[in-house]
Amino acid sequence: IEKVLDAAYTNNADAVKCRFEKRFGGNIVYAKDAWGYVWGGVYSRKIFQRVRFPVSYWYEDMINPFIFKPLSIISTTIQDILYFKTEHSNNLTRNVEYSASYHTLDGLYLAMGLIHDYYKLHIYDEDYIFICTLNELAVWTMNRTAKLDENTRKQVFLACHEIMSSFKHKPSGLSRKQQIFYDAIMSKDFTAWNLAAKL
Repeated sequence: IEKVLDAAYTNNADAVKCRFEKRFGGNIVYAKDAWGYVWGGVYSRKIFQRVRFPVSYWYEDMINPFIFKPLSIISTTIQDILYFKTEHSNNLTRNVEYSASYHTLDGLYLAMGLIHDYYKLHIYDEDYIFICTLNELAVWTMNRTAKLDENTRKQVFLACHEIMSSFKHKPSGLSRKQQIFYDAIMSKDFTAWNLAAKL
């Protein structure tokens, strides 16, 4: 906490994130920065004068990449690994978030609401919100809803198509995996959307 706060005060930053290490079964899976999550950093109080954290939703930390990060005019990442996340096969988050519960649809509703809030807050980086949305509607949504019945999943997929179709342009420089997901969503190829997650 001291290192993160020191970086915030030194840089006059709106947000500071550290790196984190994820472990599964005692093995290090990866280490990366925590910008995709709410934990692993600090935020300026002024950010919360404009937005409120979503309550009673699963995947509520989606607000970080959609809103908190773009609202942070000055942001800093420190390279120290200061957060350690350990998962195991009986991990509550793992079992709940990837379950057959219809709460797994919360991510879809949150994405739509956060896109609306993004523009309402007068943030205008079209490429950023496009990529953020595509990443959410790609592997995350596909994996989270994997245990729902096929008809529901097809409706989720069509909702993903409608959301991505609302963007006026596609930015250049998509990764190979992002391009495959985008093509699957835009051509309404449900099978390709499912297979893309295995790449």
